[in-house]
Amino acid sequence: MKTISVEYVANKRSLPHVKTSDIFYGAYLLSQGSKLEGVSKDQVDRRRIEFEFSGPSMERLAFDYISGEATVNVNFLKASLKHLKDIVFEKIREK
Repeated sequence: MKTISVEYVANKRSLPHVKTSDIFYGAYLLSQGSKLEGVSKDQVDRRRIEFEFSGPSMERLAFDYISGEATVNVNFLKASLKHLKDIVFEKIREK
């Protein structure tokens, strides 16, 4: 079973939110239609980037990913991973 760093964000927004620094989990969420709400640098480790996602099925997607039951369209996953990598490289270059 996989272990990933996931923080469920509790707030008053209507859709569930997830924060993670796992780029593969982020690409999976993005490829499944979740919305990328924000990207931030970790204040301690400036090379660590955290992504925030929202969507109506976050609990199901998290369960599927962690349990290894997730299925994806490989083209969507590849495009999502490339998009997140581009964001990471851009954020790392920021001062």
